[in-house]
Amino acid sequence: MVIRVAVAVAVVAGGSVHAQTLYTWRGGSGAWEDSARWDPTGVPSTPGDAAGIATSGTDAVTLNSRPIIARLALSGSLRVAPAGGLYFIDSITITSGSIRVGQGIAGQEALLAPLAGTSAITALGGGVVLDGNPANVANARVLAPAGGGLVITGTVRGQGVVQGDGTIVNTGQFIASGAGMRLLGSIVQVGGSISGGPLVLDGADVEGGVLAPTGVRARVPGGRAVTLRNVTIASTLGVAVDPAGSLSVESPGIAFGAGQPPVTVLLFGGQLDLSGPLRVSGALPPLCQAFRVVDVAPGALAQITGRLAKAVDPALPPNRRWALQHLPDGVLLRLTCAADFDADCAVDFNDLLAFMNLYNAGDPEADLNGDGAVDFNDFLAFLNAFGLPCP
Repeated sequence: MVIRVAVAVAVVAGGSVHAQTLYTWRGGSGAWEDSARWDPTGVPSTPGDAAGIATSGTDAVTLNSRPIIARLALSGSLRVAPAGGLYFIDSITITSGSIRVGQGIAGQEALLAPLAGTSAITALGGGVVLDGNPANVANARVLAPAGGGLVITGTVRGQGVVQGDGTIVNTGQFIASGAGMRLLGSIVQVGGSISGGPLVLDGADVEGGVLAPTGVRARVPGGRAVTLRNVTIASTLGVAVDPAGSLSVESPGIAFGAGQPPVTVLLFGGQLDLSGPLRVSGALPPLCQAFRVVDVAPGALAQITGRLAKAVDPALPPNRRWALQHLPDGVLLRLTCAADFDADCAVDFNDLLAFMNLYNAGDPEADLNGDGAVDFNDFLAFLNAFGLPCP
């Protein structure tokens, strides 16, 4: 026996009084706006309303309007039609199945959008599918409005836009496919990842987590400014900067794997600003082999400002360190001996001179003991390493 209970209370939102009702979908396929498909009869459409939808097989609920509700619990399929959109205050919980956000129409994107800073989309199974128009991927959108926020747990995949005018916190996965995904605004990743392709970083500010483009490089288009802060770029493709684009990379991470050298940034033009340490992980490459973690395409007019402080890897074996070499056309990274400071894979008097120049300048590259300071202890560490064989 199934018992359905409708609860009605008074909720004040924006100066108006709304009846709060829990609506349960009666099953099968149908339109959200069909009052006869809900129990009790009516349509969840006010800020106090909650909706529970359970469908099976190919059955789906289609949302054609743009209601504002408090929360949604979904097990099955909800389709947001081209003119539709779902605004929510508290949460969307997907136990299984998916919310498929359609391709939208001119000037009116199909979207999911929270209305409170504590709003959350939680996908315990399934997730959100963006199904934008391949000619205009802006037409399927997950949006955190300015002044608000959104926490996403689970998977958002497909072709469309993830836009943090407020802050989107990603604890799950954004997976681009089809025509690709555009990322705008503020995205903070807490154990989250962004992968697939094409990926367009269209004025995004991404902090933390993993960026792993697949098949093509993630791209910074011309005229856009992008910041990657504490982001690990776990791909041999990395990020491409178009002419007139701007990319700021702060404390990046890279991961060697399967013998593939990482290329963090490829400049086809524009500007790249570097800062902070380079965090390195993964399988160790051959000793003394140089890898271009930043590269400038032949003939490109690009500008590189700033520098990476040093390369750090807590898992390195004894008598090994990562060495960075900043050049006008890129940045080289090589695994070398601890006392090799002139990049010739040998240790001799020239390395002593090179180290002393860095040491006297207080350069972070001379911080051999990794304590964050350049002092006499680093000089002692160099002398100890100077007597070890290389390679």
